[in-house]
Amino acid sequence: MSERTSNYLKGASILVAAGILSRLLGLFFKIPLYQMVGSYGNGIYGNVTSIYNLLLMVSTVGFPVAISKMVSESIAKNEYATAHRVFKLSIIILAVLGTLSSLFLFFGAEWIIETANWTAESYPALVAIALAPLFISFVSAFRGFFQGFQIMTPTAVSQILEQIVRVFLGVVLCWAFVGQFGIGLGVGGAVFGATAGGITLLPKTKNY
Repeated sequence: MSERTSNYLKGASILVAAGILSRLLGLFFKIPLYQMVGSYGNGIYGNVTSIYNLLLMVSTVGFPVAISKMVSESIAKNEYATAHRVFKLSIIILAVLGTLSSLFLFFGAEWIIETANWTAESYPALVAIALAPLFISFVSAFRGFFQGFQIMTPTAVSQILEQIVRVFLGVVLCWAFVGQFGIGLGVGGAVFGATAGGITLLPKTKNY
């Protein structure tokens, strides 16, 4: 087995393990959330996260893979300057897409609620999660770049760290808000964990 193949399999194993752990953390998050906001709050949470995931898919899904492929091809040809140009261009594109998604969620929150016929209590959650696509878009560019170098640890660590922050802060804020301000703000606190997770990862990208 070549060293390149061995590194690829090792990196893939790291990503699979990180993915499983992230899923388990996400599953854990839903248990206390349901206990705090009930089926009504879970409905709000599901509606908001569904449109968030859709926008996140548009702005990030496929890009890390494409970035990784182009960077890997450039490295194979010893064209390191090209690899960095690909990375810089990808950051610009993802920044634009992430910004548009965040602006849509923030300024279009009332329109989304009216069009989808959601409860007005969905508004805090939409606003709370609005900045998440922007931050996650930046992180996705770094993930694709490192994967192109067959360095999977930053991606794995960022996935786990993002989920830990999202789950911990989401549960704490939901618990703090729901009793004092109601279910709408409680769910808003829960989904803000996704935004906080993205914010937490940004300083980490500067270390690489």
